[in-house]
Amino acid sequence: MRIFQNLNYDFLGHRKLAYTISGTLILLGIISLLIRGLEMGIDFKGGTEIAVQFEKPVSISKIRSISNNMGLGKVEVKTFGSESGILIRTEMQQVSKNNFAKYVTSIENEIKKLEPNSKFSITDTTVNSVTFEFENHELANKLNNQLFNAGFQTSLLSKGMDNKSVIVRVGISDIIQQYMRAKLAGNHFTILKEDHVGPKIGKELKVDAVIAVFLSLLGILIYLGFRFKFIFAVGAVTALFHDVLITLGLFSMLYGMFSWLNLEISINVVAAFLTLVGYSINDTVVVFDRVRKILKFIKPVT
Repeated sequence: MRIFQNLNYDFLGHRKLAYTISGTLILLGIISLLIRGLEMGIDFKGGTEIAVQFEKPVSISKIRSISNNMGLGKVEVKTFGSESGILIRTEMQQVSKNNFAKYVTSIENEIKKLEPNSKFSITDTTVNSVTFEFENHELANKLNNQLFNAGFQTSLLSKGMDNKSVIVRVGISDIIQQYMRAKLAGNHFTILKEDHVGPKIGKELKVDAVIAVFLSLLGILIYLGFRFKFIFAVGAVTALFHDVLITLGLFSMLYGMFSWLNLEISINVVAAFLTLVGYSINDTVVVFDRVRKILKFIKPVT
């Protein structure tokens, strides 16, 4: 079935309207970029991002209220995929000393609850883990399984029969899980993903993303300059800037207007922009090739 049959649309006749719309969008986009800027994702500014999936729908306002009491600094909470999915983001890469001490205390209380008569001691701590030593190998194995079932991320120090130590991870997601378990006991949840990006890596990725887009535009300019004419190449790259600027402007203007619309600049978004450049230049090359063929039949005016 042909939807567009005998289509004859006067595109050039409406070019002034198109110029007005494009010019307005670009102008508003540039103003928004200068004033609001772009909301950079965790890939570029660093931090921790955790996706949580609940069994039942949750109130995002309630999750925000819980998150503000976690002691993780500025925490952003958004919906993720569905009404039962939550995305939690914090600029912290490591657990603070205060939260670390509180979490260790909660582990100790859980051990005393599970095995009231057990004796244990802390033999080692790192920035993201604590090691407990128990009386014997059997007790260490038993508590390793019990703590894991209680929601703690545990592992045995070694698999040997003489091992008496259990390592418990202490990370941002562990702190979040602890609060969630206490405040939302009737709604089971799982951690779908946990991403950590340091500020140095984020800065390097930001520079690499700009270089990738610039080199792609430069490569297109050089290719079209040889493939057609240089003036065609300039026009094509100008059209690409038009597409990219309008899209970037919309990212800046619309960010924060809708809770369900995630418009943060991430590595995936950069890849999407490169895809946009590719599709756009593909259409432009097709048009240029047609124009070149037509020009062969037009005699220059002398």
